Amino acid sequence: MTEPQTQSAMAFKIRLKEILRNIAKKLYGYSRPFVRPVAFRTRTFFTAGLRDELNRMQHELTHQIHHGNGSNDARVLAAGLHQAIQASRQTILEELAFENAQLKTTLRDTVARLDRVEQYALLSARRAAVHCEPGTVLVRTPTGFVLCPDSDHALLAALLENGELEPGTRRLIERFLEPGDVFVDVGANIGLISLAAARAMQGNGKIFAFEPFPSTRAMMERSLWINGLSHIAHVREAAVSNQNGRSTLFLGRTSGHHSIFALDEAGTASAHQVEVELVTLDSTLPRDQPITLIKIDVEGAELEVVEGATSTLQRNEDVALIAEFGPSHLRRTARGVDEWLGAFEKLGYCFRRINAETGALENVTQDELLAAESTNLFFARPSAPAWKKLGIDL
Repeated sequence: MTEPQTQSAMAFKIRLKEILRNIAKKLYGYSRPFVRPVAFRTRTFFTAGLRDELNRMQHELTHQIHHGNGSNDARVLAAGLHQAIQASRQTILEELAFENAQLKTTLRDTVARLDRVEQYALLSARRAAVHCEPGTVLVRTPTGFVLCPDSDHALLAALLENGELEPGTRRLIERFLEPGDVFVDVGANIGLISLAAARAMQGNGKIFAFEPFPSTRAMMERSLWINGLSHIAHVREAAVSNQNGRSTLFLGRTSGHHSIFALDEAGTASAHQVEVELVTLDSTLPRDQPITLIKIDVEGAELEVVEGATSTLQRNEDVALIAEFGPSHLRRTARGVDEWLGAFEKLGYCFRRINAETGALENVTQDELLAAESTNLFFARPSAPAWKKLGIDL
C-alpha cells in the first residue's frame, strides 16, 4: 500500500471512530432514561438479598448477646458486628433513597418534556391559515378561530409561529374568570383576549369590548360569531379615553399598535390615520353592572382610560385590572414611570407582573419594567378577593 493510501486509510479509520463515538453518545443519551430504571431495579434485587442476610445475622447476634451465649470477647465482637450491620443497613437505605429520588426527578422531568412536545406537536398540527374573502385570513389559535387582515404580516407571522400573541395573559384570564363574570376589553384588537375570556366563562357572562378601527372591529365580531360566543359580547367601535367626542387614530404597521397618540413608526401622513369615536367607560358601561376584570391595552392611553373610569372603579371595589406598561409609550406621552404607576396607586391599587409565558404573578422592579419592551401588569386593591383567588399573599 502506498503512503497516500496508508494516510487515506488512517484518516478513514479516525473519521469512522469519531462517527461511531458520536453515535454511541447519542444512543447513551436516548437510552439513559430507560436504562436507569432497569439498573435501579437490578440494584434493588441484588441488595435485597444482602439486606436479608444482614437482618438474619443481626437477629442471631442479638439473640446470643441477650441470652449470654459465648465468652465476653464473643459478646464484644457480636456487639461490634451489630453496630457494623446497623451502619451498613443505614448506608444501603440512604443510597436506595437517593437513587429513588433521582429516578423520580428524572421521570418527572421526562414526562413534563414529553407533555410539552406533545402539546407543541398538536398545536403545530392544528395550526392553519385559510384565505377567506379578499383581505381576510382565518387562523386557528388556542382560543378558537380568528379572522385577521391578510396585509398584517407581523400579526399573521406571530399567530402562525406561536398560535397567539400573549399566552401568559390568556392563561391568567382563564384561571381568573368564571361563568357569570363580566369582562371589559379596552383595545380588543382582533379579539384574542375576548375569546379567551368568553371560553373561561363558558359562554355564560358578559363582555364589553372596545376596538376603534372599523375593519378590525368587524373581524372581531365575526370571530366571536364563528366560535359561537357572540351572544355574550357587546363590541363598540370606539377608542376609550377620558372624554367623549372624536379623535384621530394613528395607525401602526400592525393592528395592535394603533393609538390616539402619534406614532414614531407611522408618522402623521393622512394615509396612516383615521377619525374615530372617543368614549369613556363611565359613560358607556351600565352603572348597575358589576365588573369583574378590565383589560387595558391602548398603546399609551392607559391613564386616560383609568381617568375616564373613575366612577366605575369606585363602584366596583373588587374589580381587577390588566394594563400594558410600555417604556416606548411613556416616551411618546412624555410621562415618567412614577407618574404612570402612581395613577393606579392613588386609586388604591397594588400590582404584580404577569409572566409572559405562564401567567404567574411576580414581583417586579421599576428597572425591570423599563428594561422590557412591554409588560402586562395585574392590578387589584389589597382587600380584593382577586389576590387570594390567584394564590397571592400580599
